[in-house]
Amino acid sequence: PSNAAWNAIQVEIKKQISSLPPGSILILDGHMLLRDERIRNVLDICVYINLNKNICYNRRLQRNMPSPSGWNHQEYFNQCIWKSHLNQHAIAERYFKTASMLLTLSGNDNMDSLIHQIELAISSSNLKSSKL
Repeated sequence: PSNAAWNAIQVEIKKQISSLPPGSILILDGHMLLRDERIRNVLDICVYINLNKNICYNRRLQRNMPSPSGWNHQEYFNQCIWKSHLNQHAIAERYFKTASMLLTLSGNDNMDSLIHQIELAISSSNLKSSKL
């Protein structure tokens, strides 16, 4: 997170939001976005895709993601990747659950099901405008 260009990310998000036609949806994707308060504050809803540890690990292996030098895959996953996943979900719950803005979905569901659940949440939330 300390290496992220948070100011540039925030500027780009505002730029994208301001250029959207009314009724549009902007989807922000990234497991570290919730660390920045300015980004959290522009979200109308937070959709968190939760995975169990084995599925998360297997998906990472399938993507052939290298581990940093000196780490084996399992050690890096357990000590860094999985801990980050749990931490990001905790952040989502802390900031969005009480405001009924958190939709936690299962990463075990297929893509069509996930999209359908998100569409239902958005349509039932009566989102009117961005929080710029």
